[in-house]
Amino acid sequence: MLRIIEKWMDAELVYEQDGYFLRVLLGDQIKSVIKLKAENDEDARKKARRAIYVFLN
Repeated sequence: MLRIIEKWMDAELVYEQDGYFLRVLLGDQIKSVIKLKAENDEDARKKARRAIYVFLN
């Protein structure tokens, strides 16, 4: 089951059965996928924001 936790302009944080993923988007296409190790949704949000900052800058 796919659950979108949070969406940003160029990325979205997703929870699937295998864990948390940050999907970086280019328009409607997925540019890359980053797997995050997180304890819960809030921890995943924090790590995703950090990854977005590092990845997109």
